[in-house]
Amino acid sequence: MGRINGIFEAPKSFSRRSLLAAAGAGLLTGPLAADAQNLLAAVDPTAVQPTSTFAHITYGSGGVEIWTTSFVFINSDATASSVQLLTYSPDGSPLAVPVVGGTTDSQHVINIPAGGTVQVDLDEYASNSIIRGWAGVILTGNVRGQGIFKQRVSGRPDFEAVVPMLTRSQPACIIPFPTPLPAVLAMPFDNTAGYVTSVAFANTATAARTLDLEFVDQSGVQIFLAHEPMPAHNQIAFETAGRYPALAGKKGWMRVLNSASDFTALGFRFNPSGAFTTWLPVLG
Repeated sequence: MGRINGIFEAPKSFSRRSLLAAAGAGLLTGPLAADAQNLLAAVDPTAVQPTSTFAHITYGSGGVEIWTTSFVFINSDATASSVQLLTYSPDGSPLAVPVVGGTTDSQHVINIPAGGTVQVDLDEYASNSIIRGWAGVILTGNVRGQGIFKQRVSGRPDFEAVVPMLTRSQPACIIPFPTPLPAVLAMPFDNTAGYVTSVAFANTATAARTLDLEFVDQSGVQIFLAHEPMPAHNQIAFETAGRYPALAGKKGWMRVLNSASDFTALGFRFNPSGAFTTWLPVLG
């Protein structure tokens, strides 16, 4: 990361996509929910737009630094549930990631006991280079999640930062009715006094989108607009001032101007000492 450096036959009244959406929204119970579990195991990640996401994941060794990402899932239901973790490369293709005590794959089905939690750790020693990407999560039941980023550098304490899984609400019906989607996806940035803001954006849609970004200073004055063409499931991660020099020495906020419902985002604020925390996107 550098600085950010089962075959299942659906009932005729349901399409495979609608059943998948219902399972992802936690709307299925009984035998249909059990069948949906099998459906989750057979999903094509390139044909899915996850509604729960982590905009950035990373693991591996980059010389002096080692990065890893962990996921913690909490099931508050009185019955067992499961999630499917889908991982993508920056180019949008499925990314096989190594799970400690598990397998290396781009899809991991994680079973969670009733009222229980599960932590999934990516193997930080599985690669001699730093691997980056993003993750989508298909949910069943009432499951919530968090991500943990850890950076190790010899000679100093380990640094960690925690982020919530970003989840967008879905309409409570099999065939969705139109519903207001988030009109704003925004985050602050700070590139002053030695601080560095790095960000990651992922296009969660199954088709290409253009990410239109507006950057505004502390006085509310627009600094500039950026336009980033992004193929399906594509991700970009960068230091803000490195990619956009006009942001050097400035702080303010950034927002996605179009199709905010198709993007997920996450920011990191690096202290001059090397410690870091996260900027969380604001949905509105």
